[in-house]
Amino acid sequence: MAGAINGEARTGLAVLETRLTDCQGQEAEFRRHNREEHDEMFSRLRALEVELARLTTRVAFWAAVGAAVAAAAMQLAIRYIAP
Repeated sequence: MAGAINGEARTGLAVLETRLTDCQGQEAEFRRHNREEHDEMFSRLRALEVELARLTTRVAFWAAVGAAVAAAAMQLAIRYIAP
């Protein structure tokens, strides 16, 4: 009787060890996949950040150009329209 119980316990333990090994392997695969996905996402975010900086620079440049043109137009209007 004790031998049957020990054999059953050993079988149950072997099954649990196999399942644990499988779970650990799956976890390692999931972590690797998540790391790859995060690396790709972060590289996309970096590229987006660079493009946003470029766009901000362009907007600031054109705002400055617009302000200079508006100032010049105002000076001309004051000089020639309102003598």
